[in-house]
Amino acid sequence: MRPPENNGLVQRKRPSIVSLKIAGLLTGAHAFSFELSPSFFERREHTLVKDGRYTLELVLHKHDVSMSLDVEFQGSVAVICDLCSETEPLKTSGAESFVLKAAGEHMSDDENIVHYDPAAPEIDLDDLIYDLIVLSVPLRRLPCANEDDDPTCGRVQYLDPDETNPEQPDGTAPSIWDDIKKQLND
Repeated sequence: MRPPENNGLVQRKRPSIVSLKIAGLLTGAHAFSFELSPSFFERREHTLVKDGRYTLELVLHKHDVSMSLDVEFQGSVAVICDLCSETEPLKTSGAESFVLKAAGEHMSDDENIVHYDPAAPEIDLDDLIYDLIVLSVPLRRLPCANEDDDPTCGRVQYLDPDETNPEQPDGTAPSIWDDIKKQLND
């Protein structure tokens, strides 16, 4: 029997960029390193993150009956600055720990538990790592600002109240009503 055709379209899963081979691992700690390039983010269709470069350090702790995973990442992602609307790099980093559980009848809703197929030779972590990086980007994006949220890019100029409202020769500030009266009289 032939497998059903998909209207002539062949759907192939893209190979995972961040995957851990767990088949044949001995008990103990196992370290893995990954360099994430912009191609990691370009694989997503609808994403806020289009460009980024990250270093990823993973430590898989394999025990007799369970596994845990420690994740650390650091790097930068290109974001649009909320102050000047220019695309600038924003440095982010983070660390998280997860418990790896074989998928079975009881699936937990805990966000720190990652379920995997025990028959698979490796665990695909692309979605998990992508989510960690995206969640590390703050809602208020100010890559062009210093610690006090003051712009450092030079493209944002604040109006000086003294320049926009010069004093009259008698020392008083002109009123907007004076300008309106002038317009009406002309």
